Amino acid sequence: CGGPGLKICARNGAENSTITITGNCFCRCGSKQSEEEPYESCQLFLEDCCNASVSGNAMTVGQDDHQQGVLSPWYGIVYRRLKNCDILGNAIAAGAVRESLLNLDCCTENSSVNKEPKHII
Repeated sequence: CGGPGLKICARNGAENSTITITGNCFCRCGSKQSEEEPYESCQLFLEDCCNASVSGNAMTVGQDDHQQGVLSPWYGIVYRRLKNCDILGNAIAAGAVRESLLNLDCCTENSSVNKEPKHII
C-alpha cells in the first residue's frame, strides 16, 4: 500500500506549527502510484505548516523486493501553503523518479526552499 514516508497536514483547519524534520533516511517511501492521487507517491508531504525546518535528510528511490518492478516514488518533497518554513540541505537528487521538489501552489510565504537538482531517475 505505501504512501508518503511522512505526511504532515492540517487537521480541522489548524496549521501545524514549530516542526523539525532532520537526519532521516527516506528509502523508497511513497511506493503507492496512482494517477488519482499522484502526490501520495512521495517521500515527504508538507501542507499548511508554519515555522518548520526540514534539513539533513537523505532520500533514495527503489523497486519492489529483489530489485524488480517500477521505481518509486514519483516525487521527493511535495509541499503547499507553507509559512516561515525552510527546506534546505537535503540529499534528494536521487530521491524521486519525476521531481525532487514539488510546490503545489504559489502561497508559500517567507519560506526558503533549496533549489536542489530536479534529478529524474
